[in-house]
Amino acid sequence: MTTGFRYTARSYDGQAVSGILHVDSRERAAAHLIGRALFVTSLARADEPRAFLAALSSRMQADRGARVAFMRSMATLVSAGVPLRRTLDIATAQCADAQFREALRSIGADLDGGIPLWECVARRRELPPIAAAVIRAGERAGALDEAFEHLATWTERERAVQNRLASALAYPALVTVAAAAVLWLLIAQTAPAFAAMFAQMNVPLPASTRALLWVGHLAGSPRAWCAAAAVLSACVAAAFAAGRSRSVATAWRRSELRVPVYGTLVRKRALSRLSRALSMLLKCGVEVLPALTICEDVVRHDAYRSALAEIRAGLGEGQPISDRLAGGLFDAMFVNLVRVGEETGRLDVLLSRLAGFYEDDLDATIQALTNLVEPALILLLGTAVGAIAAAILVPFYSLVGSLR
Repeated sequence: MTTGFRYTARSYDGQAVSGILHVDSRERAAAHLIGRALFVTSLARADEPRAFLAALSSRMQADRGARVAFMRSMATLVSAGVPLRRTLDIATAQCADAQFREALRSIGADLDGGIPLWECVARRRELPPIAAAVIRAGERAGALDEAFEHLATWTERERAVQNRLASALAYPALVTVAAAAVLWLLIAQTAPAFAAMFAQMNVPLPASTRALLWVGHLAGSPRAWCAAAAVLSACVAAAFAAGRSRSVATAWRRSELRVPVYGTLVRKRALSRLSRALSMLLKCGVEVLPALTICEDVVRHDAYRSALAEIRAGLGEGQPISDRLAGGLFDAMFVNLVRVGEETGRLDVLLSRLAGFYEDDLDATIQALTNLVEPALILLLGTAVGAIAAAILVPFYSLVGSLR
């Protein structure tokens, strides 16, 4: 069983490097680094808190287009007849991301040790598991350039979907933050000033005004902020602990599919990832059973992972894939097109079309929700501001009435 080891080291020319190695022992990690002529300054398990945060940061940085550029470069250079080791050196030199560039150097060191490229890639978590399978199929078929081309296209489409989701959610998030800031200013800054005025005038305050002044007092109290920070930290810690519990995480992932609207989005995203990945693997010549195993990691959802495991079990018994797609996780169109693809021998083509359909459908659903959420947030902000204004103005009307 491999374990991640986070390391920092210096090269022979004094350059600082860092990354994560996935090997079965600390000794193997140290030997690998020494074999690269690196002076190791620290070596720790990646599941330790500091190393975990550093690994997460490294993974996020490596996703910013570096993988796509690397795969495109590899496809171009391999198709031009450049030797593999030279190709990897050129792609590494062109990589703009420091963390990902260090991962590529480790791949090159393993390659020099006589390890096949797909196995070198499989040892690195900066590249997805699907990459190793596609590269392995490309090496076997003598079509490594096509394998990298397929990987680059798949990665670009995955990144494009993620970017569209992020951009669709950006405006509602901005409106929410702005609304929260406005409400906080009104409550924390304005309410205390009126509280002193009301106290001097001896005005009887309605329940809404008293509640507003109480909230304003809390919003300006350092103790209240410290208590809120403590509660938030406890909630985050509890959520993190629950996420590390396999049973709790599985129960949550299964239940989220039943949440209205959100469950539909999760289902469409999972089906689009599954369709796109399985289509690419089949096009590259990967057998169905290994392809389904790889898709369990790609789909990133426990319910669909369990369903794929059942499908693999059915295939082992001679059943077609479509016979195991019942149970609500897969809609009728997915089931019917998979069945047609199996009957016609064009499963990869139909899965690619399914992936495009689910991606477009996901975009349309997100856009429709965004169009509904934006006016709803504005209406909510207006209602909240109006309620605050009313809570402040009502005592003044009472004061004017008593003067008459």
